[in-house]
Amino acid sequence: MVKFLKISEGSEANIYLQNILGTNIIIKYRRKKNYLIKEIDEDLRKHRTKKEAKIMSLAYSSGVDCPIPLIVSDYSIYMNYIKGNNLNKVLDKIKDVKFMQIGKLLYTLHKAGIVHNDFTPANIILKGTKFYLIDFGLAELSSNAEERAIDLLLMKRSINKRQYSHFIKGYSESNPFSKEVNDRLAIIEKRGRYQDRSLSLK
Repeated sequence: MVKFLKISEGSEANIYLQNILGTNIIIKYRRKKNYLIKEIDEDLRKHRTKKEAKIMSLAYSSGVDCPIPLIVSDYSIYMNYIKGNNLNKVLDKIKDVKFMQIGKLLYTLHKAGIVHNDFTPANIILKGTKFYLIDFGLAELSSNAEERAIDLLLMKRSINKRQYSHFIKGYSESNPFSKEVNDRLAIIEKRGRYQDRSLSLK
């Protein structure tokens, strides 16, 4: 018997949990957008689905702990189910030093030439003692320092200072491009503070 359960809904896709012969599988299905012309909508969904699966496959083969794409159709990605706790739900329950592992996870991703573009606790699963990165819907192939720095910024804004100090230590350890990315992060933050001040003066 096949069990089919919708477990979440994002801006572009629905996530389903399906049990096939005793094995749990996650299905990410990109919904159609009724406000788009049918042909354009179908082309976009196909392109984004294939792109996400390709990047996820590259990440996994490069040593990133993440789901494995098993089957890819026009609008769906079937992948293995990682049963664990969303990092958002256990942020205050894990030791600060564990964030070094998350920093190393991001370094492994960047070393593979991938930026996630939504690197936050909401997209990290803790299973046992390992952290897994999920949802590559916004991911891109890039080695650009600014784009890498955005991944750091998103995490920095999501965790406390102690946690981030361990996170950035894990990211920077044995990382040949960490200085460039951290320098770029400082520029981005300075730019943001300047824009905030400009807005407050208006």
